[in-house]
Amino acid sequence: MTGLAAVPGNVGGGAAVGYGGWRTLFGCAVPPALAALVVRVAFAVRRLRRDNTVAGTRSTAPRKK
Repeated sequence: MTGLAAVPGNVGGGAAVGYGGWRTLFGCAVPPALAALVVRVAFAVRRLRRDNTVAGTRSTAPRKK
């Protein structure tokens, strides 16, 4: 699978550099990378809010309503 993904990456990167230089390459690569970072951070924050126990301990006391 990695080899199959490398072919379009090399072709796309070569076309971007050939068309507009290295700035075009970064202009095409940075927005998806930033979007992936935002999604990753959002899921991490969500997980931390859900797992708000201390060092893996869990309270056995009933929850207050």
